[in-house]
Amino acid sequence: MSSDEELHDQEPASPGPEEEEVNVDEVDDETLRIMVSTDNHLGYAEKDPIRGMDSFAAFEEVLYLAKRHKCDMVLLAGDLFH
Repeated sequence: MSSDEELHDQEPASPGPEEEEVNVDEVDDETLRIMVSTDNHLGYAEKDPIRGMDSFAAFEEVLYLAKRHKCDMVLLAGDLFH
């Protein structure tokens, strides 16, 4: 198995301290929560058998985190598509 395949098959790293749980119930109701994502480049390297879905997976993570943190809006800046 090549080193690229080994990296691709590894489990994701455990969350670091920057990913600690946020209690969204403690956030003031008057606070506008905005998730900002830039330069997603959806479709970049889509023909690469290993990295082909990376841009889509990263975009899904942005949407997951926005929902998890009860964001009111997702602001997409820069290039959305490649």
